[in-house]
Amino acid sequence: MKFRSKVIDKRRINEDTLVLVFHKGDFKFTAGQYIILSFPNEKEAREYSLYNGEHENTLEVLIKTLPEGRFSLRLGDLEIGDPIIIDGPNGFFIMKPDEIEMGKHIFIASGTGISPFRSYIKTHKNLDYSLLHGIRKINDIIESDDYKPDNIQLCISREDSTHFKGRVTDYIIENGIDKACIYHLCGNSEMINDVSELLEENGITPKNIRTEVFF
Repeated sequence: MKFRSKVIDKRRINEDTLVLVFHKGDFKFTAGQYIILSFPNEKEAREYSLYNGEHENTLEVLIKTLPEGRFSLRLGDLEIGDPIIIDGPNGFFIMKPDEIEMGKHIFIASGTGISPFRSYIKTHKNLDYSLLHGIRKINDIIESDDYKPDNIQLCISREDSTHFKGRVTDYIIENGIDKACIYHLCGNSEMINDVSELLEENGITPKNIRTEVFF
């Protein structure tokens, strides 16, 4: 489904991270899927995982604006009422229906890779999950109040804080691996490769490791 939408809200998280909220219309998606955004009458487009729950009345995307990312900078400059073209939904990083409320899920994200996990959690209210979020600095924390305090663990690699100091792999090594869980990984390829290797070395079968590479 491809349609013309518009920005109806904008939340600034820090100097280079924001949430854009779009008019949803009749659009439907499954948590974990992504949409393709483009500007009216232009061919250039980018993929963004949906950040909100399936049953909400809007569509949200989490955007990190980068100096070298002309497209993301243009998205960051959008204001309420500005038009956008949405195409989708796309992608297969979705939870299997029979697994949603059965067993424990471990979500492991780096940076904006937290997007599909927030969508899972907002959609499935009784989900049994733990979320590991790897970021560099305290200022990179992304709306952590949306999660139950006992369900989220921040791993901050480049700053001292009250949170765990180190990468998500360091946290996993120190705290052990639950072999009864299904692991879902989303973020940069280095993190996904390192965590996947660590999990497999410790007895997690590939079928219980689900991945989505962001960059």
